Amino acid sequence: MSMQLRSKRPQLDRKTAGGTTGRCSLLSLPSAMRHAWPAERVLMSLLVCKQLYKDLLEDAVSVILVDDEGTKWKTQLDVLIRTAPFMESLARIHLSSIHSFGYAGFGDETVRRLAGVLGKCEKLAHLDLSSNGMTAAGAGMLALKLREYKALTHLDLSKNAIGTEGAGSLAGVLGECKALTYLNLRCNWHYMDGETAEKLAAVLGECEKLDHLDLSDNWIGIEGTGKLAKRLGKCKALTRLALSAIHLRAKGAKRLADVLGECEKLAHLDLSCNRVGHMGAGELARKLGECRVLTHLDLRKNDIGDAGAGWLADVLGECKALTHLNLNDNGI
Repeated sequence: MSMQLRSKRPQLDRKTAGGTTGRCSLLSLPSAMRHAWPAERVLMSLLVCKQLYKDLLEDAVSVILVDDEGTKWKTQLDVLIRTAPFMESLARIHLSSIHSFGYAGFGDETVRRLAGVLGKCEKLAHLDLSSNGMTAAGAGMLALKLREYKALTHLDLSKNAIGTEGAGSLAGVLGECKALTYLNLRCNWHYMDGETAEKLAAVLGECEKLDHLDLSDNWIGIEGTGKLAKRLGKCKALTRLALSAIHLRAKGAKRLADVLGECEKLAHLDLSCNRVGHMGAGELARKLGECRVLTHLDLRKNDIGDAGAGWLADVLGECKALTHLNLNDNGI
């Protein structure tokens, strides 16, 4: 393996890097190497690669994936935490779903250690800590360091357990992440109080570059939706909004509908599983014509019935850009 390292450069995977052109932004180690070596050795090898291929690593971003082999993930995370500060080009970290393999996640203490060192990675743009059982304490520790991540554009904390307390802690600092374009907090709390909803709503007006927001599978309710709606109009860059299963009902749908026209770039809207009923569908229909660039609309599982479908049908002709409409499971 060491001979191969000397004679052949690691291949850059442009597709995984999001289809970028020109200089590639992703260093991808061959899969054969990842399977042949324990993951902690792969991490350490990146430091060696930095010396062997200095010019390459100045242009590339190292992707760190923690394998799911047995209980080695604890050792691998420890190595990542120790080596990350020395990888100036490290810009993408994906540590999702460790608990999916029979573990309870890496815990709040590891979040604290990880958050502390990542501030030294000046190019860190993509951070995925989804599906790891992070609690409010872990979210609070991460929030204390987030303002140091000046280049952060992508933050995925979905499917954790941060609760409204954790959401409130994050809301207090997310507004300082001026480069943030993607925020995913899906499936994190059972109920959001008005105060936390107000804090989270305030962030939306400060994240001027935010184009993808996912708050699905969280109880936000009618009151919380109203507070979020007041700020959505300030998200001028917003193109994708996912609010599936947030307990909108008809009144929540009305409050959201009132501001949809202000989101001038909104192309993807997911309001599925919200039981808005035929009245809620009518409220949405009233404003859909103002969504000039809307291409995807998901209203499945909303009990809109024939009456709601009729109101929608009356205005769909005005949605010239619409290419995808999902009305499944609506009793039509």
